[in-house]
Amino acid sequence: TTMEQANRVPLLVRLPGGRGGDANTLVELLDLFPTLAELAGLETPAGLQGKSLAPVLADQELDLGDVAISQYKRKGAYGYSMRTVQYRYTEWVTKEGKVVYRDLYDMIADPGETLNIGKLPENQALMDSLAKTLRQNGVGLLRLQRK
Repeated sequence: TTMEQANRVPLLVRLPGGRGGDANTLVELLDLFPTLAELAGLETPAGLQGKSLAPVLADQELDLGDVAISQYKRKGAYGYSMRTVQYRYTEWVTKEGKVVYRDLYDMIADPGETLNIGKLPENQALMDSLAKTLRQNGVGLLRLQRK
């Protein structure tokens, strides 16, 4: 699913001799490989979509990014969901690249995702802005590039 409860997973990293603590930045699971490579002193291949989380291990207040993207395929459509600090924005796209459904949840006011505020006319500009951000950050999500 593209909903928060299915996409939000705990990520625990422990380094020998490292100090404990909590960080609160948006990350994606594809950030694990470049993180482990950097920590092991290995060179990461060019073109990776993920980013190393090693700087966050040194400074837990550091914010590495504005978005985290997930995808899910269901009945021939592809759901692309983008999480920002405040919102979860999702588009369902056909194989041909046509957007057939969009939703938007305010994760601060409605963490249970019970009210799709994307249906409200006053949120149309926000929806358009988030759609643009999704495409800017959706490297490799080819169906999104066709719009």
